[in-house]
Amino acid sequence: MSVDVLMSLSILKALCGKLGWKHVWLATTQWTFIPAGHDEDKHPIGQASKGLEEREAHLKDVYWKECLEGGAHYRRIQGHSSERALIGDILTSLGDMDDNLVGFAIQKELQQDRLAFPNTETGKAMKSCLMRALEEEIKSGGDRERIEALKRQHKELTKTAQPKRRFARKQ
Repeated sequence: MSVDVLMSLSILKALCGKLGWKHVWLATTQWTFIPAGHDEDKHPIGQASKGLEEREAHLKDVYWKECLEGGAHYRRIQGHSSERALIGDILTSLGDMDDNLVGFAIQKELQQDRLAFPNTETGKAMKSCLMRALEEEIKSGGDRERIEALKRQHKELTKTAQPKRRFARKQ
């Protein structure tokens, strides 16, 4: 997996927290596509090859392990019927949600704990990801504009904003 994908996954983990995974749906798509030069008799459309099944297992056992163990859902999409089934499952799960329940870690941190975004787990994960992206860009001799943009984003996120305090008006 690319560094960008791994960073996105770390941000997703911070957003969800341990209790939010039950609201997350992970899916693989277009894994039945047969590249040019492959024998369709060995890998008929609608049936994943052994290599694809191994990649899928690796995703589930390594990259998505924490998500799935925390209650995230997984589906393999293989055409319109499985797309519709996934959408149906998502809509059903939304109907089962308790409206008063704060499900994701970011919601709890912002609403209940009243943390400023940079102080949340998601804010910390984003700062870390921006720093890694900046280091990678510098190491590779990357685009100067991108390097400056990453520096600005990291600096902005590093500012520790205080949560707004609400004061009662004096009568």
